[in-house]
Amino acid sequence: TIMNDILNDMDNFRVTFDIFFNESSLFKDNEVDRTLELLKEKGYTYEKDGALWLKTTEFGDDKDRVLIKKDGKYTYFSSDIAYHKNKFLSRNFDKVIDIWGSDHHGYVARVKAALEALNIDSQKLVVLLVQFVNLIQENNKISMSTRKANYIELKELIKEIGTDAARFIFVSKSINSHLDVNISLLKQHSMDNPVYYIQYAHARIMSILEKSECNTVVNENLFELLTQTEEINLIKAMLQFKDYLHDCAKALEPYLITKSLLSIAEKLHQFYNKHKVINENKELSCARVELIKTAAFVLALGLSLIGVEAKNKM
Repeated sequence: TIMNDILNDMDNFRVTFDIFFNESSLFKDNEVDRTLELLKEKGYTYEKDGALWLKTTEFGDDKDRVLIKKDGKYTYFSSDIAYHKNKFLSRNFDKVIDIWGSDHHGYVARVKAALEALNIDSQKLVVLLVQFVNLIQENNKISMSTRKANYIELKELIKEIGTDAARFIFVSKSINSHLDVNISLLKQHSMDNPVYYIQYAHARIMSILEKSECNTVVNENLFELLTQTEEINLIKAMLQFKDYLHDCAKALEPYLITKSLLSIAEKLHQFYNKHKVINENKELSCARVELIKTAAFVLALGLSLIGVEAKNKM
């Protein structure tokens, strides 16, 4: 079935849903009818041209909206109102975050207006509008159209570039920006591939740590030996991770994690290319080992937050 296909795709994409809500249940349980009846009782509906309308203009919408068409069929808007009412009043959500395609931007005002009509604080509904994704293959944009049944499914993309690359790239840009997914680039084992770039930084560190003979108990005075520009830059990039994480949670923008990871990986590669971690100076070697060990920890933590594997070998 289609639902099984969706579940399999989500499983391969490492996404787990706790609850699947069927729109049909809103009609089966008469929630749509009860919701419209409540709006009628509050005096926010009227009949015109054989249809039932909601007075959304009273709550900031640019025009009133149809709830039941003249042929007696419910609009999607009716079940959307019942669905959000179910979340707020039946399941007692404190906050609801909806993720919609950017082409639904005109829908936000009417849903919030309906919530206000139900005496639900519309500020408790946060709508994130996600821009479109462009797939690029060999520098050419792949033309897609759902109406023409011309599209690439998620499972096909995962088969091409892998789950790690797919998960990373989908959170690599702000939701307000169009996303170009360069399939050819994401298949490359090169430093131009951002996923490979970060995973290779972690693998590079793990390879060095295998050769280290430093004690696990660290003398903090050793860190005073880390005075090179590349060492300081790496430390600064790692310290900024906490700020990026805070901003990510506050703004609901996971791309900030990928931005921080790319910065840390860049500083790590720059440091590695210019300095030997394990050298004839044992104290400096151990200080540098602790530096890159910390970098590995932060990289692994950041990757785990976006569901991407931190590779030990590549």
